[in-house]
Amino acid sequence: MSEGPGRPTDCTPEVVGEICGRLASGESLRHICQDDHLPETATIYRWVIEDREGFSDQYAKARRSQALHWAEEILTIGDEENKEDTQRARLRVDTRKWLLSKVLPKVYGDKVTLAGDSDAPLEVMVTRRIVNADAKD
Repeated sequence: MSEGPGRPTDCTPEVVGEICGRLASGESLRHICQDDHLPETATIYRWVIEDREGFSDQYAKARRSQALHWAEEILTIGDEENKEDTQRARLRVDTRKWLLSKVLPKVYGDKVTLAGDSDAPLEVMVTRRIVNADAKD
């Protein structure tokens, strides 16, 4: 139940639908929670942790959709012709790329390959230590 005249704390289908829908459309949670009729960010994070009304699964799906929205925005920003200065466009693209690499690392993260070359191959060293259980420190 909501407590007093402050922000709502009820995890209702309507509130969940609005939050998840707006996240999926690319809005940040901080921006969404500026609306007085919605809970504060701390309340929403608590719902995720407590999995209120199955909220954490819906929230995770909305966040994945949000990331895909950011990927689409990168294309839009890159395709714009002289509508904004190049530095600002680069910052907008780089910010979205960084976020994508953190939110969906398997899809958009850097691929790390560990390999040596023929002149300096990689070596693996294993150190074994035998501990005598009867020995005193």
